[in-house]
Amino acid sequence: MTSLVQINEWAQRYPFDEKELEIILRCHHSIVDNVKDDKKRSFLSTLAHAFPYVFFFLPKDEVESRINLIEEYVLPHGFGERLEETLFPFFSAFGRGFTQNSETENKSIESLIKAMAKCCKGDANETLSIIFDSCCDSDGTVQAETVVQLCYRLSVAASILVAPKIDATRIKNFSNELRHPVGLTNSLTHMVQDAAVTKFLFVSWGLHCAPHIGSTLSAFIYNLVFHGKSKHSKTSPFSFPSIFDSSQIFSENESWVLFAISCMSPDLGGEWHRLFASSKSGGSSFELEKAINEHVGPSIFVVKTESGRLLGG
Repeated sequence: MTSLVQINEWAQRYPFDEKELEIILRCHHSIVDNVKDDKKRSFLSTLAHAFPYVFFFLPKDEVESRINLIEEYVLPHGFGERLEETLFPFFSAFGRGFTQNSETENKSIESLIKAMAKCCKGDANETLSIIFDSCCDSDGTVQAETVVQLCYRLSVAASILVAPKIDATRIKNFSNELRHPVGLTNSLTHMVQDAAVTKFLFVSWGLHCAPHIGSTLSAFIYNLVFHGKSKHSKTSPFSFPSIFDSSQIFSENESWVLFAISCMSPDLGGEWHRLFASSKSGGSSFELEKAINEHVGPSIFVVKTESGRLLGG
């Protein structure tokens, strides 16, 4: 049994308050119990159900249903197990031989707290490192396309976890309709001069070329463990753009383009409103200038060429 003194000590050392630490403690106990029960739940499901009010936010066992959809149709196969090994190597090393004396248990709990801190409230260096570790090959490298696509999948999974309503049929078709973030992959491949990427190069690329891409992991773990009822510290949560006006450029099939743009800055996430469209305004430069001058906040200018390529800034 963990004492209040120990919890207070962890609260001083890690960026969590007592309520957040209580949830992480519940996660730890759930992981231990799940192994004892021959892993009746997946790792992601185990973390999600540790939240004491999980059935209040999503009635019945909607959480389990969404996680099943995410694991089967959105995230790469086996991602939950790879994430468990990355976040919680202490427990993985002990397995069934885990002995719950107070000293060993506290060390195990603290290893999970430290991992959660890196995921939810760490800086970009830490989140990018965990993303890489959760999908790299045995030789310490990963294909550029694989790691970039994982970030995109994490952003989609994060939104599914807390959306008021979901379309299960659409989620089941996710892999079939998935269009890969080619621009981000090409950027990463160009930087490393190879399709195989090391952790150092991936983190360097993320920090310089897509500084907000690591927050896809933060948003996913944040929504999985705390169900949107906690606060980030060092990084802003990843927010997938929501277009409130019809667009001939950003169609549903090109949502990966929106993802790539939102990886540039947290300011580009959230609600998007169209300020100007050549098809609606007759291509008037006066109307364009007027729209930009009257707008308060960040804006982005996008052009779709006759060949279908997107340009912007």
